[in-house]
Amino acid sequence: MKTAKLHVRKKVYTLPVSRKFYQDLMARLEDIIRAVCPVTYDECLRAARRMVDYYLNDNLDALPKSAIIPEVNIIFLTLKAEIDSARLRSERARQAALSRRGVRAAVPAPGLEDAVVPAGECSRGSAGEGEVEVEAEGGVGGGVGAGGDYGGVDGWSCR
Repeated sequence: MKTAKLHVRKKVYTLPVSRKFYQDLMARLEDIIRAVCPVTYDECLRAARRMVDYYLNDNLDALPKSAIIPEVNIIFLTLKAEIDSARLRSERARQAALSRRGVRAAVPAPGLEDAVVPAGECSRGSAGEGEVEVEAEGGVGGGVGAGGDYGGVDGWSCR
């Protein structure tokens, strides 16, 4: 008897810095607070994490003034420049990734510029009359006889 696979949806990461930086920052906060606030460690750590999270979500002004502990505020201010540079670095990386994706989508695959199949061999097409554009199969379930919407021709599929 086969068991069904459960697909668990991953939580979307929305912070403006990398996960690694955020994890390293939280580890550093723990070490610093352990040295600065040994008596009220748990309270200070919660306040510091809360302050960083509010700041990363551009919502620091919404943090209640009663939640700000002076020692934690000093620690936060010393780390703020590092957080800002990580935020800028992540923004640049995201922009570069977006531009790379855009370039990849606009560049045709090698050899496809002149690839034309007679319209009778394909069920759909967006090329001119009597011609159908084709693209290389490259994904799950593609290829000849894969059972998709389009008939395959020598490893190519009409679109």
